[in-house]
Amino acid sequence: MNAFLALDVNVDPDDVDAVTQSIEFARCSNATAFVVPFLGHNFGVGEEAGSILENLSETHGDRLVFVHENDVTSAMIRSAAVRWDLRVETYETEAELVTKLRRFAGGIMHRERRGDLDRLD
Repeated sequence: MNAFLALDVNVDPDDVDAVTQSIEFARCSNATAFVVPFLGHNFGVGEEAGSILENLSETHGDRLVFVHENDVTSAMIRSAAVRWDLRVETYETEAELVTKLRRFAGGIMHRERRGDLDRLD
């Protein structure tokens, strides 16, 4: 999996707004997971996720997942699976969340190794 700093992907956090930063980070990532716990209002998450999905779903759809706690309800989450054919998962415990994220990341790594998914530089 890729790990990087903003400088590694030529995103200057002082010159670029937060949403553009997130889009560029996701573009350079092997895997991007949107994790939404049940903490109350999550308007910013929906806006940021929507911006990333609108820009990257066609080219990076296999590398994106939305994981939300069972108690979280959102029109954005419901529409993401339809509009962008996004993989959406739920979790109840932190252990279950970690397991789902490991499977997702591991699946991408295996697909890259087999040649089923192009590697990102």
